[in-house]
Amino acid sequence: MSSPSPGPTLWQLARVGIAAQQSLRLRLALIRVEARDRGRHVRRGLALAILGLVLASAAILMGLAALAMLLMSHGFTPHAALGLVAGGATALALLLLLLGRSALLRATSSRS
Repeated sequence: MSSPSPGPTLWQLARVGIAAQQSLRLRLALIRVEARDRGRHVRRGLALAILGLVLASAAILMGLAALAMLLMSHGFTPHAALGLVAGGATALALLLLLLGRSALLRATSSRS
């Protein structure tokens, strides 16, 4: 009589292979579900950020209008008040753009 081989049988190897395949399938399904969930959160976050941007823009515009009204109540003509407010807003916007540009250049420059 021959003695049984000490290594795994073909049947055991097939079972391990099938189990590994099922495990891989389940992991891929979990990754897909997690990615879908992250996508939902990203979409909601972007929607809220856009809504906040719209509200912030409206608040800034109302503040500029109030500043123009304040200047007019202090004796400036409507044209002069609007010109001063528009000029100040333009200067501030250019300053913010330059600061943002320099920050982006620093962030994207190669570090040697």
